[in-house]
Amino acid sequence: MKFNLLKISNLKKSLLTMITFMTGAIFIVQAQEYNFQLVKDLNPGSVHSNPKEMTVVGNSMFFVADWDNGQQTRLYLWKSDGTTSGTELVQSNFSEIYTPENLILHNGWLYFSGADEYDGNEPWKSDGSLSGTVPFKNINPTTYAGSNPEHFTSFNDKIYFAANNGTVGNELWISDGTSVGTALLKDIRTGANSSNPQNFYPFNGKLYFEANDGDSGFELWVTDGTSSGTLLLKDIGDGNNDGQIDFLTEFNGKLYFSAWNLAAGKELWVTDGTTAGTQLVKDINPSAGSYPSYLTVYNGALYFVATVGSVKQLWKTDGTEAGTTLAWNASLDVLDIKDLMVYNGNLYFSSENELEGYEVWKTDGTTSGTVRLKDIKVGFDGSDPEYFHVYNGLLYFTANDGSNGRELWVSNGTEAGTVKIAPNVATGNSPLVENPNFTEFNGSLYFSAGFDGNGVELWKLTTENMSTQDLAAAQLSTVYPNPVRDYLTIDLDKIKSSRIQLFDLQGRLMQDQTIESKGKLNMSTLPSGVYILKIEATGETKKIIKR
Repeated sequence: MKFNLLKISNLKKSLLTMITFMTGAIFIVQAQEYNFQLVKDLNPGSVHSNPKEMTVVGNSMFFVADWDNGQQTRLYLWKSDGTTSGTELVQSNFSEIYTPENLILHNGWLYFSGADEYDGNEPWKSDGSLSGTVPFKNINPTTYAGSNPEHFTSFNDKIYFAANNGTVGNELWISDGTSVGTALLKDIRTGANSSNPQNFYPFNGKLYFEANDGDSGFELWVTDGTSSGTLLLKDIGDGNNDGQIDFLTEFNGKLYFSAWNLAAGKELWVTDGTTAGTQLVKDINPSAGSYPSYLTVYNGALYFVATVGSVKQLWKTDGTEAGTTLAWNASLDVLDIKDLMVYNGNLYFSSENELEGYEVWKTDGTTSGTVRLKDIKVGFDGSDPEYFHVYNGLLYFTANDGSNGRELWVSNGTEAGTVKIAPNVATGNSPLVENPNFTEFNGSLYFSAGFDGNGVELWKLTTENMSTQDLAAAQLSTVYPNPVRDYLTIDLDKIKSSRIQLFDLQGRLMQDQTIESKGKLNMSTLPSGVYILKIEATGETKKIIKR
């Protein structure tokens, strides 16, 4: 069924967006409209099924959801082809599966941890069929106990995970998906105590992770898939202190992460895969630690959030101590920054300051180019945007504007093009109060939402190009003459003013200014060539030829 996007007259204008060609420099303007569809009401009535862990495997999307089987409500495994009739429970000839979790794709199969009535939680795999959904190893043979496998990671044609066989504790396991090919890789913390391996990250032909051997605390480990090649990389935390390894991110051929030691506190570290090459990048906040988080590669640098004093700051690094610098010198004290996401040539994030609360911000890497996208909820508490996801050229997220709780928002990167969207049947309060688990499948965006009276169920959103007539009706700006020698006239039609930026084909910013509704851009001093004009208020990007 098809729904209107918004009950506003300028809908199509607000959803103009840019599509980038392979050159990364030439753009066209495209307008889109949207179809919402409830995929299936798994629990008829207002009972929530809360779909999550959507995982695409071939022509199916698997997910887990709460389902009332007539006797009790449990978490079950489901699959969908995107239609109501094609959304069905995944069952097994072996036994009933419940509490599935840790879903991943590996070699064309779904791997997950699941429980049955006899063996407890063990590793399973499925191709979606009745006969092809099976447990592949009973790691802990004790009746009802289960090995509770977790952190499944696909790497170098094998599955790595943590599991407890009831003898050596929660340790590192490896599997090729068969019973005989599933084995304990290494008992890192010998005896019945657990090393609890976690935070797996593939890098440079090896798998890095965090584990506790009982002597060094939780530190950075590495494995090549053999027991002898599974080693402690470095005792960063000094002795039995935990190194607190997290936010592992590859950048420029090295692995960066946040880690703690006694001398510097928690700071930014880097490794080339050797003990000697595992080093502190910079002590940003001496002794107290800056607690780097949300490491994100953008525009040739690694950006991250750091705490200095009582405020959060946006930093960037080229990997050197001298090249690790403050990226945004905010005019107000920033209480928090989170959820960094690269979209359409800018870095987006949720930021909280002392006056506005959490709102969406974006940056081009400079202080002057760091601006609030939109004040969605005016006041001190803010809209608290989160769960950013880029789909089909637009940025999606959830936010609360104060009218109906947490809802779905979409943006083309401009204030005017940042709008709330919902189907016409949306009657529920705070329809996206939980993590929507955004997942793309067969050209649509799937997510969990409680738009109507059916509770939180599986929905999908499909974008379509507007017709030629619709596109012509959308009022765009006029730019002339083009080609141009001296002054370029930019007519914004009914828009009062806009920020405009001019880039060369290497992406260098040549002009950045605000113009009134009909302004001029002086191009007389620029060399001949092709330039890209970005008009923020309308979301347009145009190719300009300078003679």
